[in-house]
Amino acid sequence: MNAPAAPPSAGIYIHLPFCPYICPYCDFAKWAWDDARAERYLAALRAELADAPSVRARTLFFGGGTPS
Repeated sequence: MNAPAAPPSAGIYIHLPFCPYICPYCDFAKWAWDDARAERYLAALRAELADAPSVRARTLFFGGGTPS
């Protein structure tokens, strides 16, 4: 008999593109902070994560926004 297959794993990067101001040197995807836009973005992110319950996170990184 074969052992059950392990769930697929993935490296996950979650980009949070909201900044209190836009730096002129930054090439990353970014938007100036806006409460409504941030709420929509986070709701979409939660929905996307809920659609992948069988994926095991091998790594999880958060990035974006102002580096300070």
